[in-house]
Amino acid sequence: MQEDLLDNTKQLAIRVRNAKDITMPHPKYFADFLPNGDAFELKAHQRVGITWLYIAKKGLLADTVGLGKTIQIMGCLALMKERGELTERCIIVMRPAALLQWRDEFAEKAPKIRVDVAVGTRAQRIERYCGNWDVMLIGYQMLLQDIEMLARLDINMLVSDDVDPLRNADTKTAYAIKRLSRDCERVVVTSGTPLQTRLHELHSLFEPIGGRAIFGTEEVFKRRYVREEPITIRNLKTGRKETKIKVVGYKNMAEFKELIQPIYLRRTHHDLDGADLPALMPEDIWLDLHDAQREAYRELQAGIVRMINEEGVGKIKHATALAKLMYGAQICAGLETLGQPIEIGKSSVKLDWVVDKLTGDLAEDKVVIFCQFKNTIKALHERLNAEGVGYVTMWGDEPDAEWRRSQQKKFWDDSSIQACIGTSAMEQSLNLQVSNVLINVDMLMNPARMEQLAGRIRRLGSKHSHAWVFNLLTRDTQEERYLPIIESRQALADFVFGESSELFEQLSPTQLLALIKP
Repeated sequence: MQEDLLDNTKQLAIRVRNAKDITMPHPKYFADFLPNGDAFELKAHQRVGITWLYIAKKGLLADTVGLGKTIQIMGCLALMKERGELTERCIIVMRPAALLQWRDEFAEKAPKIRVDVAVGTRAQRIERYCGNWDVMLIGYQMLLQDIEMLARLDINMLVSDDVDPLRNADTKTAYAIKRLSRDCERVVVTSGTPLQTRLHELHSLFEPIGGRAIFGTEEVFKRRYVREEPITIRNLKTGRKETKIKVVGYKNMAEFKELIQPIYLRRTHHDLDGADLPALMPEDIWLDLHDAQREAYRELQAGIVRMINEEGVGKIKHATALAKLMYGAQICAGLETLGQPIEIGKSSVKLDWVVDKLTGDLAEDKVVIFCQFKNTIKALHERLNAEGVGYVTMWGDEPDAEWRRSQQKKFWDDSSIQACIGTSAMEQSLNLQVSNVLINVDMLMNPARMEQLAGRIRRLGSKHSHAWVFNLLTRDTQEERYLPIIESRQALADFVFGESSELFEQLSPTQLLALIKP
């Protein structure tokens, strides 16, 4: 079948995309065995992915988090190396935190592919670029510094791996990636969460892989697929009424979905053999605020009511509403998040629950804990130190990528380390499947980011049968409105990729305040 797949046509790419399995030889540039002695074998969906990438040449690999997009990129490169097609080399652009993970994956599974990392001084990087390599790994910030040099290299393949700034066509990062992609025969964009909040994010993601030829400019794209209506608002500075355009829905979606068929490949956990991944077991834990927390929250609510009565809803700025919402979230997380002293049983019902579980039912488990606020993490540190519970922390203040990598390894290998605690800094580029428990102390009203967090523990290679995700929520607070919002925001992505038809609408200041007021 492999020889039949070498004819690069649109219909063939669609046929491979829809395949469940493909018979193909293991690329010889993949190592036959990993260092620990376990045989390395591609999963069925990964064989399909490698074949699709090789045939399509340009496309969006959008498998959901944890299905092994890195391995599929490496497999395509191994196949290209075997066929003598890496003579003009490949650049992989990524989040800086992922550089060492990619480097180590290549060393383990494709050691015959020559890999270098764009780090060091400018002179050292120039020397690396002039060296003898097949693949150059580079963080997207470094890409901006070196774009002029990189544009002069002979590059055959460009990969953008989960680079969030690519979603916004106005960023310098998006411009740099699109500039490099112009002369590349092969371009791959990867994202486990390709659509987060707005449909036209996809236009920017698709542009390096030929999207402009399909959809035209971003303005043409919006006119064709986005429904907008004028709304009248009062300018707070001038007092005059102004007309603004607001997205109210989408149109021509059947045409849109048909056009993207050849240029994206997306599989979810439901497309895999059930034995390959742990079953996801989400559970919402509802807690009652302690008295001191409830009093602080009621004061916030009373202040919101006064502000609305005095100023009127239409005059409240979005930034003001958002600040009030964040203040409410901090109260729900715990009064120590606001800088108040820790009082067990009084200041944070959520942290009480976490410590009780870590020292009780989950005492024998490795546990990943997400907190939105650094002060919450500092308070949790104090509580765990008092209980003698070992932990590592990922909160964006790491000195370098090597240190971050060492913390991940410590969580895996050190039996005295029970918890990995982190902010949004651990959403991506961490393999934490040694754990099968995630506790979300806070919720983010972005379903794609919540999916990224769950993907830290629900990944290929997990030895667990189940992955438990506990969402801590407080009663009679704004958190009671979180889940419907998250579900509605997820609806657009589900619809584009074939599951439902609900539409996402950005929250107005009034809606943000409505989450808080009684």
